Amino acid sequence: MVNIISEIFNDGCRFITLNYEILKRSAMHIYWSSLPFVPQNTALFQRYKGTEMCNVELISGIERNWNPMIAVLIGHSSAVSSVTFSSDGLRVASASHDKTVQLWNGQTGSHIFTLEGHSSEVNSVTFSPDGSRIASASYDTTVQLWNGQTGSHIATLEGHSLRVNSVTFSPDGLKVASASSDKTVQLWNGQTGSHIATLEGHSSCVRSVTFSPDGSRIASASNDKTVQLWNSQTGSHIATLEGHSLFVSSVTFSPDGLRVASASDDKTVLLWNGQTGSHIATLKGHSSEVSSVTFSPDGLRVASASYDKTV
Repeated sequence: MVNIISEIFNDGCRFITLNYEILKRSAMHIYWSSLPFVPQNTALFQRYKGTEMCNVELISGIERNWNPMIAVLIGHSSAVSSVTFSSDGLRVASASHDKTVQLWNGQTGSHIFTLEGHSSEVNSVTFSPDGSRIASASYDTTVQLWNGQTGSHIATLEGHSLRVNSVTFSPDGLKVASASSDKTVQLWNGQTGSHIATLEGHSSCVRSVTFSPDGSRIASASNDKTVQLWNSQTGSHIATLEGHSLFVSSVTFSPDGLRVASASDDKTVLLWNGQTGSHIATLKGHSSEVSSVTFSPDGLRVASASYDKTV
């Protein structure tokens, strides 16, 4: 009984999301314009079939199960380069080459507001852990800081001399790190946008940057084939992680912060000690560049994505 109620509830949430525009105009259209189109294998359809919804009979195009796609978010006028959920899942932020960041309702897909301020393509966007702020990185060499609730502009973070490729908040939201083609990582105050430190050590474009789960360290990945490990409190250099033979495109910490995984154009993923930077293992299997890597929440698995069309 509990399972049936749960299924009907979940179906109902999906039903309202998909039919919101109809239902807000006329509740009676639940029966005439909406319920007949509910997929027939769902608990919601089974509960209400044979009632008023039988006033409409479908001849073709009958769906058996919910489409896995909930909504299409349309609003950008050029390529979308980055997308992220807020930590509570209630909002989605997307960055685009149309120079804007768009904020959307994370449940219905409806548009909330447009963040305008960049003068060139926006290629990375992220929420602070509490969702109160948004940071966006652009080809215009800046990071913009926004209020995540109202969309109002907080600060322009200027200091890079070439395009900014990646931006991230520290776990406590008090710092922002940005990675740039100017070979540096910049560290900023995550609330005011004031500059804290410049992390120099890479000899080529920095493509990815991330904080350790406890916020004490920063890892950056570069076209110079290395990952650099930094102290996030002082900005001092901890270690250079060398082992890749081509550009490093992505870097991430394990949930416990004890390991680092890096993905490279050399078709491999390398695992490192997250505190000392020593090499642990080389993961091979892809036949083309590896573009992204992530740990499972329990840290026991690693997933990697590649241009070879596999994960």
